[in-house]
Amino acid sequence: MAFSSWLAYEYVRDSREDSERAASLVARNVAAALDEQITALIAALTVLAEAPSLKKGDIAGFYDRARDFLPRHGENVVLVDAHRHQLFNTRKPRGETLPLANPAQGWARVFSTGRAVVTDVFIGAESKKPLVAILVPVRRGGGVPYALGVSVSLESLQKLIRAAALPEDWLLGILDGEGRLIARNLNPEKVVGEPAVPPLREMARTGADGRVGSISKEGVPHYNIIVGSKSSGWSVAVGVPQDLLEAPARRAAIALSVALTLVVGATGLGAGLAGRRLERAVTALANESDPLPSGIAEVDAARAALRRASEEERIARAAAEKASFAKSRFLAGVSHDLRQPYQAMALFHSYLSGQLTEPQHRRALEGLGAAMKSSEDLLNALVQISVLEAGTQTAKICATRMGDLIEPLVKECRPDAEAAGLVLKHVPCSAVVDTDRALLARILRNFLSNAIRHTPTGKVLLGCRRVGACVRIEVWDTGPGIPSNKLAEVFDEFVQLGQPDPTRARGWGLGLAIVSRIARLLGHEVEVRSWPGRGLVFSVEVPRSSAETASDGLTGRTTLAT
Repeated sequence: MAFSSWLAYEYVRDSREDSERAASLVARNVAAALDEQITALIAALTVLAEAPSLKKGDIAGFYDRARDFLPRHGENVVLVDAHRHQLFNTRKPRGETLPLANPAQGWARVFSTGRAVVTDVFIGAESKKPLVAILVPVRRGGGVPYALGVSVSLESLQKLIRAAALPEDWLLGILDGEGRLIARNLNPEKVVGEPAVPPLREMARTGADGRVGSISKEGVPHYNIIVGSKSSGWSVAVGVPQDLLEAPARRAAIALSVALTLVVGATGLGAGLAGRRLERAVTALANESDPLPSGIAEVDAARAALRRASEEERIARAAAEKASFAKSRFLAGVSHDLRQPYQAMALFHSYLSGQLTEPQHRRALEGLGAAMKSSEDLLNALVQISVLEAGTQTAKICATRMGDLIEPLVKECRPDAEAAGLVLKHVPCSAVVDTDRALLARILRNFLSNAIRHTPTGKVLLGCRRVGACVRIEVWDTGPGIPSNKLAEVFDEFVQLGQPDPTRARGWGLGLAIVSRIARLLGHEVEVRSWPGRGLVFSVEVPRSSAETASDGLTGRTTLAT
């Protein structure tokens, strides 16, 4: 019984640690993505501050350049001098007289330190909605005569929250340095701009990482993991419901109660059986006619060996899972850390594209762009794989009409196919399936991009067919195919079959590894069939939805004309 109690304790502890690790990983990934976005905005503003029109003192010309900057980066751009005079605000017509800039937004700190400032949330004077701002110094001759700022809508930060794909009952929020909510996954329209609950507010004000319990604004107890954002001074908080953390303890208590009842009953039964066995043994000794029953020691030894083997297997499995989780967390962290300077590189690359005109410079710039694109593809793939392996990706299964999924995918991939000289076709399909729409789209997007990359000439076809209670979605191509003895390798990481590609123009061999992990998460079956020299087909089987009617328009078979 003591051993069972120890096992229950280990189960409860491991379950709680798993939830805490998952929450911590989500918080760190969101904080890294937030740092990446803030760093990119600071870099973009810094590039804008070097515009030739501003260097020449042409404020009217710079106003037009700042308006061109807005569609990709923010709500409005403001140029302020050292006395807080607004030289322009893109929300207002050029030349209009403007009030002094709001001192609470940190303009004085930009001039005194010569460094970028990320503000806390404030209500825009013109828009009357919650905003944050990025402010950067404009340096000239060793001084800072101006500061440049861009206001950022909180909706862009809300996208980071939605991308995290948390379990339904978890909470995720971004808090500013004063503990006010900047973004939140639950009821953002009601709480954004408002102070967070007191325990979270106090932690956010310290700027430190930590863990704290709280009652959410909806009245639900949560255990929170808080991670600070280095570039903004804000914090990311992930809340796990206390009920979820305590559920393993309740299950263990019920299991122990049942086990105790069984043990008491078994003890009584065992005592009776042992008594009868002992009686037979004594009788055998007395009569010296029947041998002493054997096998008790052997059975006990076998049971002990089985327990030892089971415990060794559990320890080995736990160590392997821990190592795998640590690897995934490391990959996610490294990927995000590498992407932050990459964003700045991309902005400087864009700036140089408009400045360099000499042919040799253009060739070098094109090579740099290709290398950056390759590294971006690798980093994106590493992030996807690490999130899937760490178990933080969740699936939201719902009825999905295949036509609504296939049409946009084909439209998205057709330009790449045409650039490669291929014909991309699809067979219309009105089937309804039960799946996570975004994750299934990622599988099909990888199938299509893989087919386009590896098909020298000919066609690529996307179609569906009914297979019992499922719909099989297939992507056919007329490429070289894959030898039968290599088919098992195509879903492994960093595998590129066929001719070696040192330039990595055809990818890093991670797309199908991502497909395999997503399919495992969704419970869908993926398959590849090949006809060397003629082409191949990748497929995924998805369960049909009960919402599908008999007239869904699926054809019995889809073939690829050659």
